[in-house]
Formats: sequence, structure tokens, C-alpha cells
Amino acid sequence: QPIPLVQLLSISRSIHSMTLNIRRRGRLSVVDIEGLASASVHQHLDQIGVGRYQGLLLIAIGLSSMAESIEMGAVCPINAALVRELGLSDNVRDLLPGVCFLGSAIGLVLAGPLSRLLGRKGVVVLSLIAVATNMLVTSVLTTGTNVLVVLLVRFASGVAGALQIPAGHALAVESCDGNTRGRLMFGIMFFGSVGYLVEAVGMKAYMPQFGNDQADDWRGFCCFISMFSVLALPLVVLLVESPCFLAVCGDTASCVQALNYMASMNGKLTIPTATLHVPDPTVKPSMWIFTPKAIMIEMGGHSWI
Repeated sequence: QPIPLVQLLSISRSIHSMTLNIRRRGRLSVVDIEGLASASVHQHLDQIGVGRYQGLLLIAIGLSSMAESIEMGAVCPINAALVRELGLSDNVRDLLPGVCFLGSAIGLVLAGPLSRLLGRKGVVVLSLIAVATNMLVTSVLTTGTNVLVVLLVRFASGVAGALQIPAGHALAVESCDGNTRGRLMFGIMFFGSVGYLVEAVGMKAYMPQFGNDQADDWRGFCCFISMFSVLALPLVVLLVESPCFLAVCGDTASCVQALNYMASMNGKLTIPTATLHVPDPTVKPSMWIFTPKAIMIEMGGHSWI
């Protein structure tokens, strides 16, 4: 039976509306990720407000960002020291900066999938451990080290530092109320900027000749860099996973526990589990936006297929 023209126009308007205003429909989300439910995670975060937990969040993610800035700011001096100390060729010297920044680019790409797999907090913890380990490994490289190992270590340095940038920012903005997110991100970026100043002070103390002199203590400078990741790690462990991420994953119990942990630190009332509703999925989630079910939902549930 042919579809009436009026219904076709309604279908066209619905599809056009979808293309202009696509909402993310997360798997097992708290009704809707954008906070359309009366008891959404974002509304609970607004009720929790700003307090000691957000202060801990600022310091933990800020120190993580500082550790990344110090590491990446020292790329060229560390590479120069490695070339001089290990007797690397000119070709390898030319490759080292590109390998480091290629690793950083790949780390940014991997941060998204890993944040989905391990959670935002898990990726930040992984990044800090990887940065500290990589710097310590770099500090023990010797003249007998294979060139490929040196390149691999420097590549891993870029990957390790970049992982925590998107994950840390996502964890921060998903763990505070809407009015605080801008100020919190400003504070985190300020910590990152201070990291370059700290790196310059460390450079003056350990490598005043930027790695080009025998007296430069580049091994000690690598340990100095790793110290900031070690310092940030226990603070990040004290944080909880993003409640928005837990809600999207359907882990209602952990979501409520995370919100209650924040509320208790801020001196606010805890949240009963019954106030959060996570609907059970009726079909396997799809990565595609324009599925028949999605179009039916946009049209108010009227089937036209």
C-alpha cells in the first residue's frame, strides 16, 4: 500500500531533524546521555556542586597534565643526550623527534577506544605508570642498546604521555556540575602550562647544556621527569570513575557509589539507588545512527517500514 504524502512529509521532517540535532544514545544510558531524565546523572552532579572532591580532581588531573608537559617539553634535550651518549648516527638523530611525536599522535587516537575499554580513570592510571616506567627505562640505556630499542622506547614515550590528555579531561568534566567545568578545565590547563616552567627549572639543574655536554646528567633528569607521574598516581587512584561513563555502560550500582563518594566528600546528602533508572536494552546496541529503530523512536514509535 502506498504511503500517504502527509506521512512521507512527516518522515522527511523527522529524518531532517535527526541530521540537525543528533543526540548520543549511549548503551544502557540513564534514559539519555544529555540529561533529559528527571533523575539524570548531570542533575545529581549539579546537586553535589563544588567541594573537596573537585579540589582533589583538579590537583590529580592537573599534576597528570603537568607530568605530560614536562615529559614532552624535554623531548629534544633527552634526544640530544641519547645521541651523544649512545653514539647514534645522524640518521637516527633525525628520526628521534619524529618518532616521539608520532607516538604522541597515535596515543591521542588510542585514548578514545581505551577510555571505552578501561574507563577514563583507568587510562589516566595506565598513562602515568607508562610515563614513569618509560623514563626509568630511558635512564638505563647504554651504548650497547640496539637502535631499534632506542626508537621503540622514544615512541612509547610519546604514546604514554598522550593517552592521559583526552581521558583526564573527560574524567574531569564528567565529574563536576556544568557551571564548574570551564573553571576546572582552566585550572588543569594552567597546571599543564606550569609543567613547562618546571621542566625548564629541571633542565637548568640537571642539563644546563641541553644534553650536548658530558657534564649533563640526563639520567638524573629522566628520573626527575618520572617523579611527577609517581606523585600524581596516588591522587588519581583516590578518584572515582566518571559517573556519566558508568551510567552509559549500565553499571548503576557503581554509578551511584561514585556519586555518593563525591557527595560525602563535599558534605552533601547521598543518593538512593532507586532514584537512578537504567532501562534494559531491548536490542543489541548498534554503532549506526540511522537504524530503523532509531528512526521509529524519532517518529514517536510509529512504524512506517
